[in-house]
Amino acid sequence: MMPRPVLTCPALLCLILAACAADDGYPDLRPTAEMLTPPQLTPEENAPATTRQTAESRADALRARADALRGPVIEPELRQRMQGGRN
Repeated sequence: MMPRPVLTCPALLCLILAACAADDGYPDLRPTAEMLTPPQLTPEENAPATTRQTAESRADALRARADALRGPVIEPELRQRMQGGRN
């Protein structure tokens, strides 16, 4: 006997459709022209010194995140336990 497909159950199908129809947290769609328009910056925001400072601070933050991720993925204690269980 062949198993019945799950989607033949009407209650399950209604539940799936209801979940897909909910718009909780779904972003509003914007016209492409609006998305491609450059942002309107004030002269202070567009000043080379401000732009450079913003870029440097973001780069410093990314370098700090990269430094935090360097190092062993497996802690030394866990590595030792793993090697001990191998024997």
